[in-house]
Amino acid sequence: MKLISFSSIKRNASVRALSAALLTTLFLTGCSSLNLESAKSLGEEGQRASTVNVENIFYSDDEFMGAMDAEAFIHGLQQKDIPPELLDLYEKVDGELSSRRIVFLQLNTVYEKFSALSSLDAAADTEKAISDLGKAVNGYAASLQKQPVISDSVNGALSRVGGLIAGEVQKKNVKKSSALIRVRLEAFHKLFADPLVKEQSVGFRAILMQDQASAVQTLWKKGVFDASPLIDQMGTVADLKAKNSNQLNVSGELQDGLEKVVQFRLEKRISLLGDQYEYALASISELIKKHKELERDKEVNLGRLRQIVAEMEHISNVFTPKDKK
Repeated sequence: MKLISFSSIKRNASVRALSAALLTTLFLTGCSSLNLESAKSLGEEGQRASTVNVENIFYSDDEFMGAMDAEAFIHGLQQKDIPPELLDLYEKVDGELSSRRIVFLQLNTVYEKFSALSSLDAAADTEKAISDLGKAVNGYAASLQKQPVISDSVNGALSRVGGLIAGEVQKKNVKKSSALIRVRLEAFHKLFADPLVKEQSVGFRAILMQDQASAVQTLWKKGVFDASPLIDQMGTVADLKAKNSNQLNVSGELQDGLEKVVQFRLEKRISLLGDQYEYALASISELIKKHKELERDKEVNLGRLRQIVAEMEHISNVFTPKDKK
């Protein structure tokens, strides 16, 4: 995915600013009123957010491959090959999805350790998880053909949480871990929010899905699909099932009506692509806000984050019903 890279001057300035901001947060002095239960809850909600993001990316992988299969079908009908530029875009978007999945998988591990850090001595595991998250974010940058966004100094020495004891030391180490996680989330958010990422991961995929819808409708009109599963779903409210496929006659007005259902479902999935991206971005933004609140000893209200995650879960269930997960 060819994106405009940062100049070395801007990159160095960004790293210095990032390190300065991090050091300011890490070396706070005095007693802390940080709420360990809030930190634990943030860790649990972070796990939930990263899990549903991974689920949606796994769906995206399957959908993306299916859309390319449909693209091959359409070009095959026209006795043409898929254009090289289309295949190149496919490779770039596929790479972005794969590296994004790695980030969210590692983020899930980080939040598991962070939640544990709030209640027991889990410093070593947390330290490794945070360091690995930095590597995953840098891997995501590489997939966008950008330079690493987490410097060695930030991902190395400053990632050391240290052993924990009860009371104020534990709170300070939880606060330090929060700052380390936040820095990585901010770097990832900046990469993920790039307009070109959205254009290719949403716009390009929407075009592919529209072609996929055309392929499905073409095959539907040719009568190659078994309509009974669709009819079964519609009859569920009245405990009705379709007749045996051999006895089922789908033609005329009945076929036209079912075709509208198929069209509606395909269009709904296309419209959800943009929502999927926006909610994923919003979940990262909200996690950053919650970490900032935690580090400032403010009350951490997770209501908005839970709402965002619930919306992502809804999208996940539309794409992949629970009985198929």
